[in-house]
Amino acid sequence: MKTGWYWPLYGEDDEVAFTFAPSRSRKQVDTLLASFTGTLLSDGAAAYASFARERPELVHAQCWSHTRRMFVKAEDDEPAAVAEALALIGQLYAVEKTIGERQLEGVAKLDYRRAQALPAVDAFFAWVDAQCHRLELVPSSRLAKALAYAREREGALRVYLGDPKVAIDTNHLERALRPVPMGRKNWLFCWSEVGAEHVGVIQSLVTTCRLQGINRIPTSSTSCSASRVTRTRMSRCSRRGDGRPCSRTIRCALTSTSLPSNPRRRKDGTV
Repeated sequence: MKTGWYWPLYGEDDEVAFTFAPSRSRKQVDTLLASFTGTLLSDGAAAYASFARERPELVHAQCWSHTRRMFVKAEDDEPAAVAEALALIGQLYAVEKTIGERQLEGVAKLDYRRAQALPAVDAFFAWVDAQCHRLELVPSSRLAKALAYAREREGALRVYLGDPKVAIDTNHLERALRPVPMGRKNWLFCWSEVGAEHVGVIQSLVTTCRLQGINRIPTSSTSCSASRVTRTRMSRCSRRGDGRPCSRTIRCALTSTSLPSNPRRRKDGTV
């Protein structure tokens, strides 16, 4: 069985493109985001950070939820320290909850984040530095790895404090890509790379329609809409109408799918 990968892109206008690739290597990021300028919000995959370092015109933000998960993994080893980390990160999510409840946007959202979340972020990284100086902390421990993860990404984790359009995490994208992991339990595998690409097109259409509140597509137009959606959404994520790179905020993540190593061929030679 061979594993392929979807590289979902979530645009700032609530649009999703599931792009299939045979690997999760850095060259896939180069292909997907070749013309992109703006803010890229991603998980902690090294390919994104490497890509962003080579493009000064691009702002790279990273996900607080993934940072939190690193500390959760160390909970059994260091319950007291992890409780402190989760409490500090929890303050950031309490701020975001209040922003949502008050429906703050633009300058009001930015000002509230700076007033309420910035002190909590400063306190968190001060705590991280203090923990890193513990003499009894073993570098190979899960807590040490979580601390190193957060420290290495401090700049990217602070980006959302200066841009009201940037989310605190990529959870909204992970919710949008659930159909693919769920599909692995239902159809088991995509049978071929062409089949995987078609699954990506269909899921791009369905997920974007759901996000846009479109509940029904006439049967006669479904086929042509499905064939267009990935090209259209990817184009909008990467270029303006005049062909120049656009400045947008997109979110990226990874999920996998399975392909049989030796798919059966039909009589006409197709798979």
